[in-house]
Amino acid sequence: MYDVVLRGGTVIDGTGQPGYRADVAVEDGRIVSLGEVSVGEIDNVIDVGGAVVCPGFIDMHSHSDISLVAFPWARSSLGQGITTEVVGNCGWSMAPITEVVREKVLRRLMGTLLDEEACGDTPFTWRTVGEFLAVLEQRGVGTNVVPLVGQSLVRACVMGVESERPAHPVELEVMKELVREAMSAGAWGMSTGRAYLPGAHAPTSEVVELARVVAREGGFYATHMLDEGDRLLEALDEAITIGREAGIGVEISHLTACYPRNWGKMAKVIDRIGQARAEGVDVTFDLYPYPYAWVYPAHREFPPEVARLGAREAADFLRDPDRRAAVRKAFEGQTPEWRNSLRASGFGDVVMTAPDPAWVGKSIADLARERDADPVDTLIDLVIASEGQVGLSCTISEDDLRLALRYPEAMVSTDAYALDREIGTFVHPRHFGAMSRLLGVYVREQGALSLEDAIRRVTSLPARRLGLRDRGVIQVGAAADLVVFDPLSIADRATIAEPYRFPSGIHWVLVNGRVAVADGRHTGARAGKVLRRQSCGVPPRS
Repeated sequence: MYDVVLRGGTVIDGTGQPGYRADVAVEDGRIVSLGEVSVGEIDNVIDVGGAVVCPGFIDMHSHSDISLVAFPWARSSLGQGITTEVVGNCGWSMAPITEVVREKVLRRLMGTLLDEEACGDTPFTWRTVGEFLAVLEQRGVGTNVVPLVGQSLVRACVMGVESERPAHPVELEVMKELVREAMSAGAWGMSTGRAYLPGAHAPTSEVVELARVVAREGGFYATHMLDEGDRLLEALDEAITIGREAGIGVEISHLTACYPRNWGKMAKVIDRIGQARAEGVDVTFDLYPYPYAWVYPAHREFPPEVARLGAREAADFLRDPDRRAAVRKAFEGQTPEWRNSLRASGFGDVVMTAPDPAWVGKSIADLARERDADPVDTLIDLVIASEGQVGLSCTISEDDLRLALRYPEAMVSTDAYALDREIGTFVHPRHFGAMSRLLGVYVREQGALSLEDAIRRVTSLPARRLGLRDRGVIQVGAAADLVVFDPLSIADRATIAEPYRFPSGIHWVLVNGRVAVADGRHTGARAGKVLRRQSCGVPPRS
């Protein structure tokens, strides 16, 4: 007797091999039979009518740990076929934390991402990575969770939120111990946001020391690099150096070459990654399949004294005439701590994303011309008028994107956080549509990848990168994370103007053998698991 049988589908097993006709039988959360399955008196037989049956998608770069406490069903992820999410990226995890970090970093971060209704009663009762993972398990989650520990949180816990100096030897030892504790609690590696404060204050050597701790535990290093525009190649060199000196695998997060003046750099990036791999540095990368990036709320592009603030705090800061004048003067130059990319681009390479529909799709330069105003004054006015919620999006070359997608070791991610409903602010369309866009646009419409290879990049490839031995493939004994979709109709429907739209063509999603999406509708199941590294059989290095 089986729990579920998917009958009559075309199985694409995640390995890159051609699809084949087979039934898939599931029992106790595992795939137990493939081929022609005799169903007898089984009630839960799902006739998929020739649709594709493939492994559940693994999102290699997610921020859903920020949202899962408030939105545990993870409908936006499940709706696009994601069954496993790697969280704690860009240096931001939800632990370890102190009281100061909780108030000055996490609440500010969540306040930027989520509305007060969702976050106001979030029970910040944890301090360690282990305690946070226990909270997720107690709440129940819609997707499987693969946690990383964020270097920004580790540094802030030891040195404070504002510290700009390198760590003293004793402080470094305390940070290393926090990383060890996180790895022992089940983290799979460490992430950095080399462009974000407070973690960006750490010199490369400090990151190397922490990465060595992770390497000894069998983990990997994921990094939002120092720069994704003018200094992209230098930033890549730093990531490779950390991998080489720490003896650790490196995952380049959401690889992009932003702004038209940097288009074409992707070929050099790919060459350098290939060279590093040939030299023995295990470098891979992920990217989201969109020709535009979300540059967070606009105030993050301001000088550090504004960028480190929360959205509403930034708006209040800029209302003060003297502070506004100082910020405006800062835009006339730049410092080593702040690369003034907006002025370098002439304020024309980024477009507005929120919250006023009249601003969407227009550049700062466009809006300045409409207002007959200076671009810097226009940007400051928009931040104030929107209470800091106005967002920016920089453009990415389609040629660069396709080149990166075709790289054999490239994986696909969302750089998003799981949501269960609209939250009243702009979110990038990738929150709802990244995986379906990959299969609809870059497979069916453009033919940049074969269907089998595209599925490999979001199933077995990230599973292999992580060391998840029983996920990312359809085979007897594997965990029953499964997606059923129509390759002829799968499509992302989310746009900048309407980012909360679910995709079309995804019919069924199973997580650990339980039906989470049935005939396109969410069932309310919280069937995900917190996947701790040790329990998944990833041993520490000797």
